[in-house]
Amino acid sequence: MNKITMLFIGIAMSGQLQAQYNSNQNKIWAFGSSAGLTFKSGVPVPIKTGMFNNEGCATVCDTGANLLFYTNGKKVWDNTNTVMPGGTAIVPFSTASATQGALIIPDPGSSKKYYVFSIEEGENYPSNHAAPRIMYSIVDMALNSGKGDLVTGSTGILLDTVVSEKSIAIPGNDGNIWLIDHARDTSLFYAYDITATGLSHTPVVSHAGSMSGFFSYLIGVLKASHDWKKIVCTSSSTAGSKKGLELYDFDRATGVVSNCMVIDTTSSYYGAEFSPDNTKLYVHHYPAPLSNFIEQFDVTLSTPAAILASKVVLTPSGRGSSDLKLAPDGKIYMNEMDALYTPYLDCITSPNLAGLSCGYISDAITLASGSNCELGLPNVFVAVPEKIIPVPSAIAPVPKSTAGIAMYPVPAGNELNIESNDAINTLAIVNVAGQVVFSNEYNAERKVLVNVHSLASGIYHVKVNNKEGGQFLKD
Repeated sequence: MNKITMLFIGIAMSGQLQAQYNSNQNKIWAFGSSAGLTFKSGVPVPIKTGMFNNEGCATVCDTGANLLFYTNGKKVWDNTNTVMPGGTAIVPFSTASATQGALIIPDPGSSKKYYVFSIEEGENYPSNHAAPRIMYSIVDMALNSGKGDLVTGSTGILLDTVVSEKSIAIPGNDGNIWLIDHARDTSLFYAYDITATGLSHTPVVSHAGSMSGFFSYLIGVLKASHDWKKIVCTSSSTAGSKKGLELYDFDRATGVVSNCMVIDTTSSYYGAEFSPDNTKLYVHHYPAPLSNFIEQFDVTLSTPAAILASKVVLTPSGRGSSDLKLAPDGKIYMNEMDALYTPYLDCITSPNLAGLSCGYISDAITLASGSNCELGLPNVFVAVPEKIIPVPSAIAPVPKSTAGIAMYPVPAGNELNIESNDAINTLAIVNVAGQVVFSNEYNAERKVLVNVHSLASGIYHVKVNNKEGGQFLKD
């Protein structure tokens, strides 16, 4: 077996881990008030759903991009927008204003079963000192004539208390998935291991972060970079609690969160998202009431001060408030920042590019008639990963693009996105034998989409304007 083939095997085992945002399971969104989008055609098309929630929500499709079900953490709807027979009230508390109050994770031991995690809204604290609580329920898609239902006796199972409103899933290295949440009032992270044998109620506990005290870390989001190496945590001030923006390292093998970088402690932050190439971080920043901004940071820089200094403000001050979400089309969407509860989504069209070149567009999408944005967008669904096969150290590193050019996803499946700081006039793809397998001319475009479905698996060179643009891996 040659080095290229071995390299392909090693990366292909983790390729699924690097491209979850554009997987078929994430191609339909249900959010807000009856709002929804489908990306099955490659572009976002508004649809109407049964969803209603102010903030946290989650959706899952099958591998063919067909809707299975969606949830706000309290109710569960099937693919006909009907509440499942056992899905009317799966937990005994409200999830309506929990920022990430709903999360769907597949059962690694069953192709038909899914965990639905629900987080209690923080408004129940301090009257309930255990709040927020996190509970889970199990959906079995084999029930209800294939439309799915809650498993009898498996709803509202308590997992933990005194957590924050934040939750994400990250694929592990051994065919497992980590459920990550954060403690309320302290700097503790909890990572629960979900394997084919079940969900461990004993988490890996990490002491990371800089804040402590009343309401610390309660409100905001966790988001993972798309290579799963970094986690960002946003925190909003509530009743005088501490606030800020922090970055951490994450170890998929152990579930440990470490190396906190404190970017800012002076302002409140809510939504967040990484660019597809993981070099940029976008956040919803609100330094004062009714003063809201979308901002970009360069997270390739080595110090918190340098990252903070790289800030680029993309929007004027507005009343809107939103989470941010990377879509299957490689763009980042958020609720309209000019106002609250509108039928519009704003968009960052080229999130890998620096500064204003990222292309922020207000009111980029008009939602279906009768539906509106709230604050939240669906938590990303993470498929069951393959086990990672270690690659010998003698093998070359993963191919990368040159400066000023971004290519994604890695590895590429049917399509390859290529973005350039400079205008693209000609583009060629060359195989390792030096043969040109694709060429085309463009009209000074900065982002192009290339169909690479017919290419064989392996490494390819890209030439932009007859100059080396880097390499990519075709799976």
